[in-house]
Amino acid sequence: MASTASSTVDVRDFKRAMSRFASGVNVLTVADEADHPYGMTLSAFCSVSLDPLLVLVCVNRKTRTHDLVLRHGRFGVSVLSRGAIDVSHYCAEPGADKHLPAEWLDDIPQSRTPVLRDSLVHADCAVYATQRAGTHTIVVGRVEHISFGSEEDPLLYYRGTYRRLA
Repeated sequence: MASTASSTVDVRDFKRAMSRFASGVNVLTVADEADHPYGMTLSAFCSVSLDPLLVLVCVNRKTRTHDLVLRHGRFGVSVLSRGAIDVSHYCAEPGADKHLPAEWLDDIPQSRTPVLRDSLVHADCAVYATQRAGTHTIVVGRVEHISFGSEEDPLLYYRGTYRRLA
């Protein structure tokens, strides 16, 4: 059961603490009703289960991407390579129109969601379950297709900046 007591942790301290968790950079992809591709940089993505094959993303309920995912019941996750900093910046811009340019996309017929060309891997998912959590919705997706892309090193994020493997 969730606690209703207010936290004594300052929001700035919480953000600073979370920035010390190094993570890969991922972009959630989705198409609108007219099949136009959109992307949103994710900070929360992980595997959940091998049976069935499930992944988890957390999406702010105030974003247009959130509504598209829930309306269409599908999303993709592209794990970015180190060469995709521009893609990450573009998809992270708050409130911006995050329509994905055609030159950033790969044509993968088996995928039902947009696949970013500069990704190491792309998971094509159907919404399996959702759960509200604070300002976000936890979306669990059933992985229906995986495509492998670049063999570059991953793009990493640590302490508020992009990093690369040594």
